[in-house]
Amino acid sequence: MKYYVDSKILESDKPLSLREIFDKLEFGTDVLGAEINGEIKDFYFNPADESKIYPIFLGNEKSLTLIRHSTAHILAQAVQSIYPDTKVTIGPVIEDGFYYDFYTDRNFTEDDLKLFENKMHEILEKMSHLKRSYK
Repeated sequence: MKYYVDSKILESDKPLSLREIFDKLEFGTDVLGAEINGEIKDFYFNPADESKIYPIFLGNEKSLTLIRHSTAHILAQAVQSIYPDTKVTIGPVIEDGFYYDFYTDRNFTEDDLKLFENKMHEILEKMSHLKRSYK
């Protein structure tokens, strides 16, 4: 496998995730993801061989998309941990943030929103790999 990352080239005997690529190239903690073939990808994405990878750093205009994407997933996890019967339907990033639709018989209240927020903080404290964009 060969990856082209900015002006660097990384070769590997096995496929790597973006996280592994950035760690091996010592990009530091300001990198949040990458743009590959015009698409924004997070750390868990495994680029194809010969991929041209353009890192997205904290503060880059595209970094907000990655932060919103991660936050949406954390919200879904929080809601499902508080109300396990709730089903996640769709949660896209949009121009001004993100939203999530949930399938549930329950109508969420303002009190629920505070519970979700607190649970999100708990989840983030346990997810050391996300602290770079959280703290």
